[in-house]
Amino acid sequence: TITKSLFFQATNYKELPKLIADINKYDYIIISGVSFTGALVVFIAKSVFNKPVYYICHGLLKYESKFTKVNMRRFAFEKIIMNNSKSILAVSNLLKEKLSRLYKINHKKVQVQYNGIEFINWKGRIKKRKYTLLSVGGGRRQKRILNICKAIQRSNYKDRIKFIVVG
Repeated sequence: TITKSLFFQATNYKELPKLIADINKYDYIIISGVSFTGALVVFIAKSVFNKPVYYICHGLLKYESKFTKVNMRRFAFEKIIMNNSKSILAVSNLLKEKLSRLYKINHKKVQVQYNGIEFINWKGRIKKRKYTLLSVGGGRRQKRILNICKAIQRSNYKDRIKFIVVG
């Protein structure tokens, strides 16, 4: 048998009507990200279609809210996603520990699945410099890429820093 899975980025709200109509075609749902759309898909997948849901957790809003403003509704969405997921895939052991401690989630429900990276031959692409900074995860607002660029520009080492953004 062929298992059909659906990977859904929780911010992809434009595909929501089609997605809900097609949920029953899949054996399980994998979701990444916290949003109203994601919470709705998770709730419908589990409650209406009885589909197992797996949540890839990259961070915790309780922790992130210490450093940045988080809309209060997102806390409710995060709770719906976590409570309705069969398993939570944390991207590190530290994150698994925080899920258990801060959110009181049974550690057996949380599995560690490290973010994969594709190793490519960088030789010849990056000239050796004194400092090389790498940010993995692209231009998401939470990564504060612009703030890092401004800090580099203001530093005394700006001519010796190479900043690479991947993803």
